[in-house]
Amino acid sequence: MTRMITHCIRVTLLFGLLHADAQTAQPTLVRNGYVSGEHAVFHFDGNLLSIRYGSNRSGLGIATDWYSYINGEWRPVSKASDPSQPPAVHLSQCDPGDQLDISNRYPALAQQVLHGSKLKHVEAIAGRDDKVIAIFSKSAPNTQTGSILQISLLSNGETPRVIATADIGESRYCRAQWGALKDGTRDLIVFTLEPAGSSVSYAFQSFKVASHSN
Repeated sequence: MTRMITHCIRVTLLFGLLHADAQTAQPTLVRNGYVSGEHAVFHFDGNLLSIRYGSNRSGLGIATDWYSYINGEWRPVSKASDPSQPPAVHLSQCDPGDQLDISNRYPALAQQVLHGSKLKHVEAIAGRDDKVIAIFSKSAPNTQTGSILQISLLSNGETPRVIATADIGESRYCRAQWGALKDGTRDLIVFTLEPAGSSVSYAFQSFKVASHSN
């Protein structure tokens, strides 16, 4: 009986520790949408995305695809499912030469966390003053572009700390914005210029802050 009680206590303690770990699990950044196209033109309203892409020169013509935010991911849909036309996304201010660097505006991030990288964009998380999202490029000599674009979730304070990081890819930064979704969540949408040889391609990429505690 004593051994059984001892075993039950150990199991209970172990379960409690695992449960505590799950409750304090660090969030991660997860890419839940990626759409790209040659000479792409995007229309986007937070819940609906259209992409017009292609060229007559390629012989494949010009096409338009539609995507909607469904169950936490961006998925293709037919145009008939939502006849509205989202506003256009203007991508005229991209960073093709990887020259943009706003590190001087955020010295704590640049010196403590992102030293040697070029900071492109910083977004505060609504309702969470203790965390920010940063987009930056870092040198990557063995890539086509010579650098890689990344996104990080960081603690915000005198000594910032990286909580999670995800690769955006061998991309050039264009713009970023929050997507206010119908289910009440907010994903960070990043528009990028993609390496594509002699053609010009743009991409829509969506990232959500996820937790493994569930």
